[in-house]
Amino acid sequence: MITIKSSGLGRLNELAQNIEQLSQRSEVSSEELFNAEFIAQHTQSTSFTEFVRAGGFVFDSAEDFKAIPDAAFDEHVRHNTDFPNWHEMQLAAARTWARQQLLK
Repeated sequence: MITIKSSGLGRLNELAQNIEQLSQRSEVSSEELFNAEFIAQHTQSTSFTEFVRAGGFVFDSAEDFKAIPDAAFDEHVRHNTDFPNWHEMQLAAARTWARQQLLK
């Protein structure tokens, strides 16, 4: 029998641990999901709060955000990001965040 040494197995174990940790999370804050790096890459703002407020919306609580009309926020996203709508921005942020969590 030939034994082959692989230095990549340690990284594979880290990835498995990261997957386990990620699977245990049920919530992610908007500031974590739409972190400064993501916002800077896709908007002219420096934070998610700044981005929301730049659209003329009140954003002091989760309730304030939920009260923003979908069509109005879609328009803000369409005109001030490289995404066609809020849904696509959320999907991109979630993919980016998940990738960062897996590969940390």
